Amino acid sequence: TVIHSFEKQVVDGWEYLYQNGNQVVDSLGNPIKVDKYITVHAEVEETFQEKDAMIDGMIELIYLPTNERIDYEKLFSEFAFRNHFIIVEGDERALDEEFIAIMPNDFIPFPSNEQMVYDCGEDIKKQLKTLLRRRF
Repeated sequence: TVIHSFEKQVVDGWEYLYQNGNQVVDSLGNPIKVDKYITVHAEVEETFQEKDAMIDGMIELIYLPTNERIDYEKLFSEFAFRNHFIIVEGDERALDEEFIAIMPNDFIPFPSNEQMVYDCGEDIKKQLKTLLRRRF
């Protein structure tokens, strides 16, 4: 978790322009309006959720009558869970575009260890089937 502070000048309405106590008008006699600026602040708690599972190994194909190794191949699978979200306290108008894009994200429960290992195992099974189809 990382904490960021933001401060920005933003337009917050308008007001009539005065000079020497008199309202300034344009050439048509209309009062001139100018943007009114305020300073806004926000604190952002940025969180990265990360969890990884990995399975690697080697498969050997052996011809049993002669105990001869026919083939071997390394197998590898990785499952990576990633989530990025922020919690904003203050005026969101102070945020940079990068953080505004993250705002819709929220906390997601981590997948269980069992689910991650299962997903890796399913991938390893696919690799093994491909190896066997290619070989036989």
